[in-house]
Amino acid sequence: MNDFLPTQVMVESFNPTQKSPAARVKVWLWILASIAAILMAFSSKTSGNPGALGFALLLAVTIAFDFACRRQIRRDRSPVLLTAQGIESFNFWGKGKSYRWKDIANTSIEPIGNGHALQLELFPGVDRSASSWLSRRRWPFIPLARYSAPEQERLLEVILERLRHAHPGVIATNTLTQERQFREQFIALAPRTWMTYALVAANVAIWWLMVIQGADIVKPPADLLLYWGGNATSEVQRGQWWRMVSSTFLHSGILHLTMNMVGLWIIGQTVERIYGYCPYLMIYLGSTIAGSALSLHFSAQKAVSVGASGAVFGIAGALLVAVYQYRNTLPKIFGKQHLTGIGFFVFYALAQGFTTGGIDNGAHIGGLLAGAVMAYILPKRFDLSRYAAAIKSRSVVALAAAVCLSASLALSAPTAQLDLQRLFVGAAAMDRGTKGFDAATNLMKKLQGQVKAGQMTELELDSKTRTVLAPAYRKVLVDLSQAWLAPGDPRQEFLQEIKHLTGLLIEGLAMESVVAAGTSIISPADPVRANLLNKEMLASNKRFLLINEKLKAIVKNLKK
Repeated sequence: MNDFLPTQVMVESFNPTQKSPAARVKVWLWILASIAAILMAFSSKTSGNPGALGFALLLAVTIAFDFACRRQIRRDRSPVLLTAQGIESFNFWGKGKSYRWKDIANTSIEPIGNGHALQLELFPGVDRSASSWLSRRRWPFIPLARYSAPEQERLLEVILERLRHAHPGVIATNTLTQERQFREQFIALAPRTWMTYALVAANVAIWWLMVIQGADIVKPPADLLLYWGGNATSEVQRGQWWRMVSSTFLHSGILHLTMNMVGLWIIGQTVERIYGYCPYLMIYLGSTIAGSALSLHFSAQKAVSVGASGAVFGIAGALLVAVYQYRNTLPKIFGKQHLTGIGFFVFYALAQGFTTGGIDNGAHIGGLLAGAVMAYILPKRFDLSRYAAAIKSRSVVALAAAVCLSASLALSAPTAQLDLQRLFVGAAAMDRGTKGFDAATNLMKKLQGQVKAGQMTELELDSKTRTVLAPAYRKVLVDLSQAWLAPGDPRQEFLQEIKHLTGLLIEGLAMESVVAAGTSIISPADPVRANLLNKEMLASNKRFLLINEKLKAIVKNLKK
C-alpha cells in the first residue's frame, strides 16, 4: 500500500539519570568547598585569625547551592514523553508542557551554561508563550543536564524521526551525533596532552619546592618571590631579563596556584590539540614573556609580579581566535560554548582586575594580545593537510611576532618607580637594626640591674660599657645605616630618630672614664661633653617614644 507507514512505538519515555552532568555538580560543589575550607584553615593558622565568620559564610553558601541543586534535580526527575501526538514533559520552561508534532517546525540543541538544551521551533501562528518571562529564549526548551550524553543523542534522534513523519519535507540532522563524532576525532589529535601535563607539573613542582624551603603556603613574602625570580621593573632594567620567564612559574600562594592551574588544565588541553605540542608551548611562552613585558609598565613598577595568568590568558586568546576563524565549519555547539565560556572568562577576569587591587592586569592583557596574534598566524589542526604544509614557516613568523612585541613592550617601559631590591634589603636591615637596638638596650638594663643587686661592681659595669655595650650599638648603627624606606613611608621619622639616639649612646658608652685616686668614684674623661650627651639622649629618647606611639596608632587604624 502507498500510504503504508512503518510500525512505530506509540509512546517512548526518556528518563533522567544519576550519571548525568548535573548529578556531578553537587559532588564537585562539596569538593571545591572542602578545598576552600582547607585553604582558609591554613590562612587562619598563619595569620592567627580563627576566621569563624569566613567558615560560617562558606558553609552557608555551600548548603544554599546544594539545596538549589537538589531542588532542580527533584524538578528534573519527570521524563520526556514522545507520543503519537507530540512531546510532553514537565521540564519545559514556562507554562506549556506539551506540544503537537504538527505545530513543531524543527528542533535544535542549544548551549545553556555548560550543558545543552533541547529547543523546539514552532510554526508561525503557534502560541509561543511557553517560555518563561525570566528566559530570553524565543522558543520553548528543556535543559538536558539531567540526561546522560548517549540519552541526549538518542532523544534528539527519535524526535527528528517523529518530525520527519509529521513533516516529510523537514530536513534535519542530529547535531549531537555530529558533535560527538567531532569530539572523538578532535581528541584523537592528541589523546594525551603531554605538554599541558608537563606545564602544570612544573608550576606545582616549583611551588612545592618553595614550600619545602620554608615559604608560607598561603602567602609567601614579596622579598622571597623576588629572590626566586619574580618579575620587577627595577631588576629587569638591571639586565635580569630572565625574570620575565621565571616569574610565570611562581605563585603568591596555594589559592593563586590552584586558580591558574585549573584554567591551564581546562583551556590548555583544547589549545594543545588545536595547534600541536610545540606551537602550543610557543604560544604559552610567548604569552608569558609579552605579559611580563607589559607588566613592567604597571604592576611590576612597584611590586613583585608572579603567576601563570598571563600565559593562561594567552592560550585563552588563542582558543578564541581558532574558534572564531573556523566558526562556519566547526559544530555549532562546540563553537558557541567556547566563544561564550572563554569570552566571559576573559571579560570577567579583566573587569575584576580593573576594579580590584593586587591583580596584574598588564600581564593579562599582554598575554592575551600575544596569544591572539600568534594564534592568528599559526595554522590549526582542523585542516591537517594545510597544517602540515604551513606549520614550519608560520611558526617562524609567529615566533618573530612574539619576540618583536615583547621586546618593544619591555624596552619602552618607564624607569622603575621603586627599587624593590633596595627596598627589601633596606627593610631587612631596618628589621635587624631595630631588633638589635632592643637587644642592646635590654642588655644594658640587665647589667644595670646586676649592679643594683650587688652582683656586679660599678667598675665592672664601666668596663663593659666600652667592651660590650658600645660594640653592640655600633653593630646596630651599621644595620640602621643600611636601612632604606620608600618615600612617604611613615617610619622615616622613626628611622632617623633611632639612628640619632644610637649614635649618642655609642659616643656616651665609649667615652673613657677617670677613677679618683684611692676611691671608687668614676667620672667621665670629658664631663662637659658627657653632660651634653646625657641631655641630648634624654630629649632624643622622649622624641623616640612619641614617634613610636604615633606609629602604633597608625597600625591600629589600619587594622580597623
